[in-house]
Amino acid sequence: MDDELLVRYLVGMTTDDDTESLDELSIVDEAFALRLNAVEHDLVDAYASGELSGAVLEHFTAHYLSSPAGRAKADIAVALRAYEGTRAAVPSSNPVVGTAWLSRGWLLAAAAALLAIAATLAFDDLRLRRSAAGAREREASLEQRERELQDRIAREQPGSARAAKETGPQPAAKQYVLSIVLFPSTRNAQRVPVVTLSKSVDAVTLDLDPGPEEFPEFRAVIEDANSERAVWRSGPLRVTTSSDGRRQLVITVRADQFQGAEYVLKLTGITATGDTKALDSYPFRVVLQ
Repeated sequence: MDDELLVRYLVGMTTDDDTESLDELSIVDEAFALRLNAVEHDLVDAYASGELSGAVLEHFTAHYLSSPAGRAKADIAVALRAYEGTRAAVPSSNPVVGTAWLSRGWLLAAAAALLAIAATLAFDDLRLRRSAAGAREREASLEQRERELQDRIAREQPGSARAAKETGPQPAAKQYVLSIVLFPSTRNAQRVPVVTLSKSVDAVTLDLDPGPEEFPEFRAVIEDANSERAVWRSGPLRVTTSSDGRRQLVITVRADQFQGAEYVLKLTGITATGDTKALDSYPFRVVLQ
């Protein structure tokens, strides 16, 4: 991995796949993080000295300087460059050398303050990156769970169809229950799960990640996304643990509660003292066959 790729990454010129890969490396690989810091230092120093040009300068200004941490680092570099220029321009025998020292003291104080700000912002940036990496792992786990459910559905459907053909119509209690994993609307606005309901489906099981562990109990309401009319409300819900150790809420709703429409499940957490807090919303679409 060459320094040119790292520069492109720092100024926002890498592809989405490269950016995600380098984000993760900067968190889990200490040696890579140190190298990235060194390349970033050289990049900022080149900006302060006016050595950047072309697409790199354009993206540095538009992307890197849009970050508060990046802006602070650039300001420090520019301030130190200005101080070095002032010191070089004033001979030690000059009677106004005292003014130069005052300038130096002001610049060093400003640099110290900016360094403190940059350190705080860098810590926040690292915390956010780690949070994003955790969210990606969480989403991957949910996607794996969804694939397992879909595989199980695909295996069970042929058997159900054969049984119905051989024995005739089954009682309602024996009808098919459809399972689907829901994702919070904040995670991927473009990915809305689709629930396809046929006449044989008696109930729908909604599997979702409840989020924070601080809530011993939850309640849920399902609303029509367009009219915001509540079509279903739960009683008290408690978290269960899946076979792979994942915390989950499993909610079962009768299929006849749904029409072909857009819905959103809104989750509320209930603390041990009875206080409530609105949590994630989980959009999904129902299609009738």
